[in-house]
Amino acid sequence: MEYSDSKGNVEETGWRITEADDTFLKGSLRWSSLRPGIKTTLFCPIQPEWKDGLIIDVRGHVYGVSVLWPYDDFSVLSSALRSDAIIDWQSRPKVFFGIPRTFEPEGVIFKKLNISHASKVNSTWPGARQQSLKFIEDMISINQSVGLFTENDSEPISWILESFYGLGSLFTVMEHRLKGYGAISVTALAKILGNEGKNVTAMVREQNLSAQKLFKKVGFQPSGVLKVIQTCENTYR
Repeated sequence: MEYSDSKGNVEETGWRITEADDTFLKGSLRWSSLRPGIKTTLFCPIQPEWKDGLIIDVRGHVYGVSVLWPYDDFSVLSSALRSDAIIDWQSRPKVFFGIPRTFEPEGVIFKKLNISHASKVNSTWPGARQQSLKFIEDMISINQSVGLFTENDSEPISWILESFYGLGSLFTVMEHRLKGYGAISVTALAKILGNEGKNVTAMVREQNLSAQKLFKKVGFQPSGVLKVIQTCENTYR
């Protein structure tokens, strides 16, 4: 299929052509380079404060455009989409938007947990064992965590921790369930870890179908089954 060239100066839109700087994009460019007739071009904003914005323009037997924009301010993105300098709108491309955003529900706020919350987390953790409180304290002090708090309460109503295996210890107190707080907490912590360059994973008990459904809802996919064999009472020193 033939496509018309983009019209106008790309840099006049506040964007520029860029090179792949991560494994996924390098793999995508390599794949397209090995397929005759496929051209992939990457565009990013010129200003460094929008460095995580990206437009991936792929022209081959179909014309597809992927837009990645993790910001609440869409002014810079709008300048790119309103112009023909980047996207050939006359060729009617299929456009895919990836706009990860985390919303704080009205009346609640996100905060990192502190050691004073460890006892509450430990009391609801199915993996709690003798001296596991120390383990929870270390997870909170060393790793990332997200707690959802009401504006007038010092105790979290929903929380999730980063453990050595990824996301874990997700819990929402009974009277605040069915409000979407668990999904919001998972998304918030996943975004924090992603911004740190970490590969975000989670471990969910096989019998916990509601948790499996929640993680799938926010974009996680099953990667396998991990069998854990416990031969004695766990201790943590």
